[in-house]
This record gives sequence, C-alpha cells and structure tokens, in this order.
Amino acid sequence: MDTLREAGILLPISILKSKYKHGTFKDAMKAVDFLNRAGQKIWHIEPIMYMDGDLRSEKSISQFALDPIYADLDEFINMGLLSTAEIFKLDEEAEKKFEAHDKELIKAEKIKALRLVYKRAYQDFTKEAIYQDFINENQYWLKDFSLFMTIYNKKKVFEEFSDEEINIAIYKDNIDEEIEEEAKFQEFVQFLLYRQYLKLKNYAKDLGVKILCDVPFYANEISSEAWAKKDYFEVDKKLRPLNYAIKAIEQDKDLNQIDKRLVYSFDFIAFDGYEYIKEKYSYYAKLFDYIRLIDIEDYETTIKVDAKTMDLDTISADKNPIEEIFSVLKDIDVVNKVFTDYIRCNSKIIRKIMKDDRIIESRTIQDAFDVNADEKNLPLNVDKTCLYYSSDFDMKELSKYLNSSSDMKLRIEDYTMKKDFNNYDIIERMYSSNASKVIIALWDLSGEVNKKTCEVDINEISLKLETILKQYMIQFSR
Repeated sequence: MDTLREAGILLPISILKSKYKHGTFKDAMKAVDFLNRAGQKIWHIEPIMYMDGDLRSEKSISQFALDPIYADLDEFINMGLLSTAEIFKLDEEAEKKFEAHDKELIKAEKIKALRLVYKRAYQDFTKEAIYQDFINENQYWLKDFSLFMTIYNKKKVFEEFSDEEINIAIYKDNIDEEIEEEAKFQEFVQFLLYRQYLKLKNYAKDLGVKILCDVPFYANEISSEAWAKKDYFEVDKKLRPLNYAIKAIEQDKDLNQIDKRLVYSFDFIAFDGYEYIKEKYSYYAKLFDYIRLIDIEDYETTIKVDAKTMDLDTISADKNPIEEIFSVLKDIDVVNKVFTDYIRCNSKIIRKIMKDDRIIESRTIQDAFDVNADEKNLPLNVDKTCLYYSSDFDMKELSKYLNSSSDMKLRIEDYTMKKDFNNYDIIERMYSSNASKVIIALWDLSGEVNKKTCEVDINEISLKLETILKQYMIQFSR
C-alpha cells in the first residue's frame, strides 16, 4: 500500500437510506458523492460477499460471490423488466418486518424479483459479449458456486447433503434440467451484481475515491469453497471439519460460540501451485483498491482447535508458508493492496517484503489508551506505514469507549491536555499523526448515527460533516 496521505470514512453500504430498507450499489453512489465533496479518498465498506444463513456480513458462503441484498432493482424497473406492482408484495406481518429492516425478508424478496428478470431477459443478456466475458473470466469459482447453491437453497448444512450431493464430482454427473436451470439463474444473478458493483467502482474511481473492503482470510465451514475444493481444507470426506482456526483472543472464550473457520491444508495448496491464492486475491484486486483481512492475527501461524471436542487442551499452532504466499501476492501485483490489523512476522524475508512493498499495519485509536498499550499506538508516535482508525465494525463507538473507565479518561486527559475532551479532540489528534491513512467511522463523526442505526440519509447529514471534514483536511494535508 502506498504511503500517500489519504483520509477516509468507514461507512457501511447496508445502512444507506433506500426504498428497499437496505443500501444498494446504486444508493452507494450518493455516499461516493459525499466522500468526494468532503475531500475523502478512501471509502471503507463492510464485506459484501454472499452472507450465510445468519446474515452476518463477516460470514459468507462464498469468498467470491456477491450478495443479492445489495442489488438495485430500480435498474430493471427502468429497463421495463420489472414493475413496482409485482415486487415486495407483502402482507401485514411481512410489512412490519420490512419496516424493521429484516435482512432475511429483504434478501428473499430481491431474489424473487431477480428470478423475474432472469425469466424475461436471460436470453437477451447472454447474447452480450460482456456476459460471456464474465462467465469465462470467473469460471474458476462461478460454476462451482452456482451448483452449490442448487443444494444450499434447500439444505443449509453439509450434514443434510446426500452422499451424491456431498461429492461434487458425482453431483456434476447427475445434473438434471431443473438443477441446470437453477445453476444458470445463480450465474445470471452474479453477473447482474458484478455489473452493478463495477459501475459503482468505476464511478468512485472517476471521482478519486478508493474502495477498501473487509474480506475474510479463512473460509466459512459451510461454503462453496469447502464443497468444491475440499482438498484445500482440513476436512474429512463428509466435509466435516477436523479443526477450526481460532484467534488468540478467542482462547479465553467459549470455543463453541466462535465463528467456524476452516483450517487450510497448505500442503495441498502448495502442491497445486498456490492457484487458490492467485485466484482469490486477483479477484479481490479487481473489486477493491485495498483489502483488509479481518479474521487473522498472525501471518505466520494458524492457531487451531479440534473441531470435534472444541477442547482447550487440543489447541495447537501450525506454521503457515507465509514467505511463499507473499511471493505469490507479489507475482500477481497484489501484495501492496493487502493488510491486516496485526503483523507478527519474525521472518527476515517477510520483514524485507513488508518494508520494500510498504505493507501497512492498521491500528485503532482505541488501543492507544488501554492500560497495557504500546506507546507506538499513540497518535503522534505511529509511523507513516500505518492506517489509523477511530473505531471499527466490531468495536464500540469512540464516545462510548472513551468514557468506559475513569483510568482511561485520565490517560486521555493527560495526552490531550484537555479536561473536557470529546470525539473531535481525539479525531484531531489522529489527523495530526504521522499515519499515511486515517479513517474515521461515520458514527464517530455524527451524533445522529450509532452502530445500531439501520438507516442513514447521507444527504441530510452530509452538509455538516463536509464542513467538519474539510477543516480537518487542511490540517491533514500539511
């Protein structure tokens, strides 16, 4: 990642005001306009990959497929492929769920609408060169994902898959017309989503706004990758995980409550020439300008626990072939786009790569005032190879965090030399730091927004925020 001074905003697409009660790729263009007017160069969005049944953006059933919940149906209404009268036809109970921003309902209704688009326009779209290009360029994941969905839509866990369904080779040999038709629909939906997202991406690029997205390093235990590429993971023939990857911090928690992340079989990935790594990160590089890995603390080591017992006594650590992985990322020109919150590498080769390619480590201001905080976490002590956050998707709003303990208040008072400090005092310190990238969460800038906010009208709050941010930009660019 380059060390140009760039500021940005953490703003999920999902909370942008929309007639569909969940932000779409079209709604997101208003956010790009706001960022541009406010002099912001980076837009940090939530993971947008296909969410699993829990509908949590950090858990996906594919590391490649985009989620239909972000689809802009207005495009198809304007094309005459849908009418407003035939979509989101809800009874009284469903209407209440819709008004409450129920993701499951919103996603299901959008998929119904996309099925109508498929029936009415599939033949026309497939004649276009752009459609065939999409199919050909993404065949390494698209076909497998589409077939996986023909089973997953009916059976949400691998335990329910039949012997024929659990084995992709056997399943492919027994495809009937119904399965083939559903697979075509799934491919078609991904084309429409990819097309809409690229329109947003290019719009942002034209205005000088870069998109930063969180993506998982590990695959979810129920995913198209686990089904189609089982040799890449530590699973048995029935796709039952042998081990789960965990974070160091999770060792003190109830392991049965953690997200179920599959452990990679790096021996097989290496045997396969690291094709999976090349495909995955080349794909991300097309979608995003910056890629933050959200579920990894240590590049060099995988901490894992026995999946059957989930017993603390079974926790062990495997060394990752990180030098080889970084070499692959360099070969495909992606290494300087990828970063994570923690960089713990003792390898001299990796330290050299990190230095030569300016790989950035992200830090959060909230970490600076912890009792055991490293002095390097303080704003004026961070170096330029740092991406600095006010708060994160999984952390408290800055105001709540800064007022969480009397000891913390004393440390902040001492640092800011202000008795009655507020969010803006801390944010000002961040902009005064040496960090080349500073990203402020929307909820830390606006008292009208918090992490439980379901809907934000960016037009209503933009004028005030633009004025504040422009003042900071004068200081930041010095």
